[in-house]
This record gives sequence, C-alpha cells and structure tokens, in this order.
Amino acid sequence: MHHPEAVFAAPEATVFDPANPYVLAPHLCAAASEAPLRASDLGLFGLADDVLLREMEAGAHCGVGPRAGSGTSTCPAGPRT
Repeated sequence: MHHPEAVFAAPEATVFDPANPYVLAPHLCAAASEAPLRASDLGLFGLADDVLLREMEAGAHCGVGPRAGSGTSTCPAGPRT
C-alpha cells in the first residue's frame, strides 16, 4: 500500500438536505417497496403533505403513472389512510 494515510484518514464531511426531492424520492420508493406508505408516514420523511408523491406518480417514478411500462409498482400512487 503506497498511501495508507488516504485509507485511514478521517472521513470527508458531507452536508445534504434530506428534503431535497432528488434525495427523498428514491428513499420514498425504497420505503414503499417494503410496505405501502400511509398518510401518517409522511411526517417520518419530513413531508407536510403528499405533493411530492403526486409529482412522482405523474412523472412515472418508480414504475407508476401514465408513462410506466411494466405494470409493476414499488412506489405508492399516494398515501394510504
């Protein structure tokens, strides 16, 4: 090993906004693949409403919506109550 300090150095600090839809949308899809999302779950993801879920549905994210071709869904059409 030529540069062990590169391996054992302190990790690089990162900062990101978990409410960023580019970060949050894949997490919502992963969560929805485990169990249907309910309206009461939205707060767990920092969401005050279901706007992002509706946008994901309209944009065929996670295989849902009008442009989805497979007919399978791992992302909710909207929150369940």
